[in-house]
Amino acid sequence: MPSVILYDGICHFCNRTIQFIIKQDRDGYYSFASLQSEIGLKLMNEYKIPNIMETIILLDNNRIYSYSEASSSNK
Repeated sequence: MPSVILYDGICHFCNRTIQFIIKQDRDGYYSFASLQSEIGLKLMNEYKIPNIMETIILLDNNRIYSYSEASSSNK
Protein backbone atom coordinates (compact mmCIF):
# COMPACT_ATOMS: atom_id res chain seq x y z
CA MET A 1 0.00 0.00 0.00
CA PRO A 2 1.35 3.47 -0.81
CA SER A 3 1.94 5.88 2.03
CA VAL A 4 -1.25 7.70 2.92
CA ILE A 5 -1.65 10.73 5.13
CA LEU A 6 -5.04 10.98 6.82
CA TYR A 7 -5.93 14.41 8.12
CA ASP A 8 -8.80 16.36 9.60
CA GLY A 9 -10.37 18.07 6.60
CA ILE A 10 -12.02 20.69 8.82
CA CYS A 11 -8.94 21.71 10.82
CA HIS A 12 -7.21 24.77 9.29
CA PHE A 13 -3.85 23.79 10.79
CA CYS A 14 -4.11 20.27 9.35
CA ASN A 15 -5.05 21.63 5.91
CA ARG A 16 -2.14 24.06 5.89
CA THR A 17 0.19 21.26 6.98
CA ILE A 18 -1.05 19.07 4.12
CA GLN A 19 -0.51 21.92 1.63
CA PHE A 20 3.06 22.27 2.92
CA ILE A 21 3.67 18.51 2.54
CA ILE A 22 2.26 18.51 -1.00
CA LYS A 23 4.66 21.29 -2.01
CA GLN A 24 7.63 19.38 -0.54
CA ASP A 25 6.58 15.97 -1.94
CA ARG A 26 7.88 16.48 -5.47
CA ASP A 27 8.07 12.74 -6.13
CA GLY A 28 4.43 12.18 -5.17
CA TYR A 29 5.33 9.68 -2.46
CA TYR A 30 2.25 10.43 -0.37
CA SER A 31 -1.45 10.10 -1.03
CA PHE A 32 -3.91 12.08 1.06
CA ALA A 33 -7.40 11.53 2.44
CA SER A 34 -9.42 13.52 4.92
CA LEU A 35 -10.62 11.65 7.97
CA GLN A 36 -14.17 12.64 7.03
CA SER A 37 -13.99 11.21 3.50
CA GLU A 38 -15.28 7.80 2.45
CA ILE A 39 -11.77 6.44 1.86
CA GLY A 40 -10.51 8.01 5.09
CA LEU A 41 -13.27 6.34 7.10
CA LYS A 42 -12.63 3.04 5.28
CA LEU A 43 -8.90 3.15 6.10
CA MET A 44 -9.58 4.06 9.73
CA ASN A 45 -11.92 1.08 9.99
CA GLU A 46 -9.53 -1.28 8.16
CA TYR A 47 -6.56 -0.33 10.37
CA LYS A 48 -8.69 -0.03 13.52
CA ILE A 49 -7.68 3.58 14.06
CA PRO A 50 -9.71 5.28 16.80
CA ASN A 51 -12.04 8.00 15.53
CA ILE A 52 -9.85 10.91 16.62
CA MET A 53 -10.36 14.04 14.58
CA GLU A 54 -8.11 17.11 14.62
CA THR A 55 -5.01 15.07 13.91
CA ILE A 56 -2.74 13.80 11.16
CA ILE A 57 -2.10 10.08 10.76
CA LEU A 58 0.49 8.48 8.49
CA LEU A 59 -0.07 4.98 7.10
CA ASP A 60 3.30 3.77 5.81
CA ASN A 61 4.31 0.18 5.05
CA ASN A 62 1.22 -1.08 6.88
CA ARG A 63 2.27 0.79 10.04
CA ILE A 64 0.34 3.59 11.69
CA TYR A 65 2.06 6.75 12.90
CA SER A 66 0.11 9.37 14.77
CA TYR A 67 0.72 12.57 16.66
CA SER A 68 4.42 13.47 16.73
CA GLU A 69 5.38 10.12 15.17
CA ALA A 70 3.58 11.09 11.94
CA SER A 71 5.18 14.51 11.70
CA SER A 72 8.72 13.25 12.33
CA SER A 73 8.78 10.37 9.83
CA ASN A 74 12.04 10.37 7.88
CA LYS A 75 10.60 10.32 4.34
